[in-house]
Amino acid sequence: MPVVRRHKFETTRIHSHGLLQRFVALVERRDPFSSWFTGVNSVGACVCSLTLPRVDICEECDHDVSRKALVSIRRILRYCSEVELLTCANLGPMRVLLSQHAAPFLHLYKLKELFLSEVEAELRTPLSLGHFVRLRRFPCLRNLSLDLEWDGNETEAFGTLDTSRPRATGLSPVVDLALWAGESLATPGAALFVADFAQLTRLEINVRGGVDLGPFLQACPVTLTVLTIHYCEELLDDVGLEPVNVEADLARFVHLTELTLGSGMFSPTCELFPILSSHLPRLRTLTLEPGTRLVAAKLLPYVHARGGPSHQLDKLVLDSIELNTDPLPSEHPYRPDVKNGTFNFRNEWQLPKWTASFGGADARALISAAARVDVELVGETVRAVEYDEVRAREEAYLQTRRDEILYSLRRLFGEGEV
Repeated sequence: MPVVRRHKFETTRIHSHGLLQRFVALVERRDPFSSWFTGVNSVGACVCSLTLPRVDICEECDHDVSRKALVSIRRILRYCSEVELLTCANLGPMRVLLSQHAAPFLHLYKLKELFLSEVEAELRTPLSLGHFVRLRRFPCLRNLSLDLEWDGNETEAFGTLDTSRPRATGLSPVVDLALWAGESLATPGAALFVADFAQLTRLEINVRGGVDLGPFLQACPVTLTVLTIHYCEELLDDVGLEPVNVEADLARFVHLTELTLGSGMFSPTCELFPILSSHLPRLRTLTLEPGTRLVAAKLLPYVHARGGPSHQLDKLVLDSIELNTDPLPSEHPYRPDVKNGTFNFRNEWQLPKWTASFGGADARALISAAARVDVELVGETVRAVEYDEVRAREEAYLQTRRDEILYSLRRLFGEGEV
């Protein structure tokens, strides 16, 4: 039925060329409900979120298969006129979408979000080809995500500067940008690229390796209100990463209300907090992710002042101190080593990793300071302060399990009878 169809195809993910062919046949099939009901959306018109599969185009690939896949994508997009979120696994579908001859796709005017990943060296980057200029064809586009997995010279991922050609601008509708990239972020091409987003308010940078983000951040529009900078998730366990240290470049973003920084994004001396206090008067939420360094002498005054002279800080999320209190024995009463009271905290749990510059006493002082000035303080650092209390409670629970076993044994041998 039409209502069921709308919910079934609202989010459509196509992961193979075979499924492409099947979906083409489905969206191009004559709709039998159109003759019975008025105002019934076709299958294609029901799709709001569409994920397209990887299409390889290189010397080793089967060009005939790739060509058929791109033709199928073209036919699908012709019927999916209500798409708001489009995810492309690589450059192939993007070329179809942004081609100079893609007139049939101009009716995708409602496209709000575009995610592109795995830009390949053999195809050259779409940035250097000027494809992003043609994104203005979608005036409703607001969110753009770009994953640059560059197999060749990544310093050319954003293209090379060509001073003989005038700069092409016009990406102002995009307000939310997410990037996954490495060395390419330190190139002039990257700075030129981000400068075109004149109305950008949200920016997430997922860094692959230690790079100098200074030129890139200096080229970002000062309209930013939400900024996130951290290493890519797959690099979080890499202890040899070079620090990025972006705190000096944050001072220009005077409109920021939310800031999230990951490990290695600011110096261990925590000069970050004086900079935030002096230059970011509107910052309301600060999030520091696992592995970030804390210096009590710098953090405590920042919290005491509620973020600085403007006193705008409302929430501080501190995940800096890492620990592990999972599993909780009381929540797993039927686990064998909990039932018999032999649960080993040393093997299962991880003690809080306090440092010389920020210890347990400093954390407790921070909690008291935040409560006095009405700053919401949450995160793993708060849980770390409660570690001893939780450990004592869980040990008491295990003792009751051991007592139950001992009592049962006594009754078994008649020692508990009068």
